[in-house]
Amino acid sequence: MGFILRWLTALELLAATYNPTQYSFVKWVMGPNDGSVSLMVLAGLLLSIGYIIYLRATLRSIGGFGMMLVLAFVGTLLWVLYDFGVLKLDNAGLNVWLGLIALSLVLGVALVGATCGAPFQVRQTWTTSTNRFKSPFLLAKNIPEFEAEPQ
Repeated sequence: MGFILRWLTALELLAATYNPTQYSFVKWVMGPNDGSVSLMVLAGLLLSIGYIIYLRATLRSIGGFGMMLVLAFVGTLLWVLYDFGVLKLDNAGLNVWLGLIALSLVLGVALVGATCGAPFQVRQTWTTSTNRFKSPFLLAKNIPEFEAEPQ
């Protein structure tokens, strides 16, 4: 249930920004200005906050390479469906929706990984006796500790 909720939230964020219908942020901003510029800016800021949250969690969870792998998997799946005649790409609106679903799957998978605890997340602690950062990976990698700036 957690993955579906996060995926649908990512899809809602992407579809609110742009979709083939007339109800999207991009079409609203590009349309005739009816004096609601402040509302447009507010909506744009809310969408930006959503993108920052999702992209930051994605990069922390699976990284850029992981994003490319998930996107490659979804793209290859669409390619297989097209080759077997299950999917027709004649409809431009359907293509946009498929792209939105593919991107939302990337963001949804990454956010699930971020909430389950990113495997490469390092938590450093400050040691006051030596004025240095201690990391659990420093011993394993044999990397010198970070020294504090002289005050």
